[in-house]
Amino acid sequence: MSAVSAFIKDYGPAGAWVVAAVGWLVANKQANKREVRKEVRAEIDDIARIGKGILTELQKYYATDTGSDAALLSELTIKASFKELDLRFDRLHSRGLAEFPVGGLVAANEPREAFFDLATGVHFETSSRPAAAERSNLIVRQTNACLQLTEALHAQFLREFDGVPSAHS
Repeated sequence: MSAVSAFIKDYGPAGAWVVAAVGWLVANKQANKREVRKEVRAEIDDIARIGKGILTELQKYYATDTGSDAALLSELTIKASFKELDLRFDRLHSRGLAEFPVGGLVAANEPREAFFDLATGVHFETSSRPAAAERSNLIVRQTNACLQLTEALHAQFLREFDGVPSAHS
């Protein structure tokens, strides 16, 4: 028994420091992951907010007369909002996460491009406006594309942080 007590007496304080240091490292790693998770969630929420703003501005745009100051302002606002959306995506990619790789193809790129194409397609920055029935259909398709983009980002988030497999896997 004296060998055990001598060992504890000689190495006990150092062992306590090792346990404390390991505990600090584990807690620090978990806190860092939690912080990244919160920041990525905030970016996704901001992208969803920007998408809704684009949809609102598109509805205003379709109600304007072609070439009017209001139409030009809406066009500028929509283009600036898409630029902001691109910057948010770049910020997500800069984190070095597996589900948001730099320059890599990710699940949200396809709905992102579909939303952009529908929003800035045939009737954008032209002298033509869709007829009422066609406008309603276009707004529904644009809204659906925006929702698919948001959902794709949330699915990537769940795969990255919670290990939830893709519905298509």
